[in-house]
Amino acid sequence: MKLRISGPARQDLARIEGWLAAIDGDLSGEAQDAIADRIEELLQNPGIGSPLNGGARKVIERRFSYIIFYRVDADILTILRIRHAREDWR
Repeated sequence: MKLRISGPARQDLARIEGWLAAIDGDLSGEAQDAIADRIEELLQNPGIGSPLNGGARKVIERRFSYIIFYRVDADILTILRIRHAREDWR
């Protein structure tokens, strides 16, 4: 399966990195690694997330509570957004 990260998801990652780096650089790296690990798990098992309207799905990265929104089309996993569980993401 191929991975595609949308523009908004890339912006989310940059925002997460910047916000956490201002608090603790190591923490920022750990969060990025945790998100990347969860995305890798999605590549291996794309059906593990909860379905949403419109064919999208979501899965939670548990350590830092980031919600990864994604879609699977044929052999492409597209990361749509990455938001913190405490954010208003609806």
